[in-house]
Amino acid sequence: MLVGTDLLLQMVDAGRVIKPGAEGRGDAKLGVLKELPGTWVNAHGVEGHAWNMIALPFGNPGSLGDFRLLLNQANETLEFDLVDLGVPNRGASGKDQHLASLRYLQALDQLKATDAVSNPDATVKEPATPNTNDTPKTDTLIGGGKVGIHREPGLFLAIASLAGPCANLNQPGPDLARLANIPHGDAVLAMGTSVAPFLHAPDLRNPALLALFDPMPIGLGSTDINNAYFGPYKHFHDAPFKGNVTAAGFPGFDPTDPLKLLDGAIAGVFPGSTIKNTSTFTVDTDTKGSVSNIPFVQCQANATRVTATFWIQEVETRDGHTHFVLQYAQRVLLEFFKSTLTPSGLIQWPHISINTLIRK
Repeated sequence: MLVGTDLLLQMVDAGRVIKPGAEGRGDAKLGVLKELPGTWVNAHGVEGHAWNMIALPFGNPGSLGDFRLLLNQANETLEFDLVDLGVPNRGASGKDQHLASLRYLQALDQLKATDAVSNPDATVKEPATPNTNDTPKTDTLIGGGKVGIHREPGLFLAIASLAGPCANLNQPGPDLARLANIPHGDAVLAMGTSVAPFLHAPDLRNPALLALFDPMPIGLGSTDINNAYFGPYKHFHDAPFKGNVTAAGFPGFDPTDPLKLLDGAIAGVFPGSTIKNTSTFTVDTDTKGSVSNIPFVQCQANATRVTATFWIQEVETRDGHTHFVLQYAQRVLLEFFKSTLTPSGLIQWPHISINTLIRK
């Protein structure tokens, strides 16, 4: 039996311990995840590129003002560490599955926020809530301290083998997974399938992509923002939220088109640059996954589906330098207020987050 240093060396060689920072980056066993190890930040020109929209219950269901629409601007730090390049799952059939795993920690600190609600006379009130430590609107809490609006630990898995259904594990199946733990009281398993890298920028205005991240609630029939019920959406469509950005020409964050600020973000930071390579993948709880929530969340604003797409892009600047940029879009469906048009009998409200980060 190996002991002490010999055992540790064998574990390190096999990738069986957590490794900090960028170790493991580029290893083929990570597949489409291989460029993620390290730290990704909103810095070096992409400060404040994290944007978020969420509808929240507010007032009497079924009436004007029964929800408020909250928008946030933030800075994010997203850290990835290599956990293991060969996690063995033992199979009763004598076949073992092996996974490569990354641990991640997501931290978002607010820069600015606002919210809006419809008044009984169909006008819109902004902000809908006061600036308190429970509903902060700035980057600093009353009394001091950052406004940390999200902390999320989790894992990404690259599944090397036997990803098919139980009847035939050798058939194709989801070969990626994300496991996430959210402080509101949610646990998420979302899965997906790797996509071959391509030698150009992603099409962030693709109709299928925009449909996947449709920001309008499901289960109300028409979603015409001129309907008084959607007053907060129209309010921010007509006057998009600009956060702390004062630059002339900045379009702002429009909750009716939340992916718009992803398109052109890299060119804005690196004018004249070329995107040489893009690795992309989507994970979805509707793909062999699930969302589990604590009882309060289940009965008040139940999270039922999580979908996220990531684009890892190798960018060459016009002076010949190379940078790696990570962009993502995520949609969580929250169910509250009655509807007769959805299987659950509840309206589904999209909670959408986007960001553009650069790797340190």
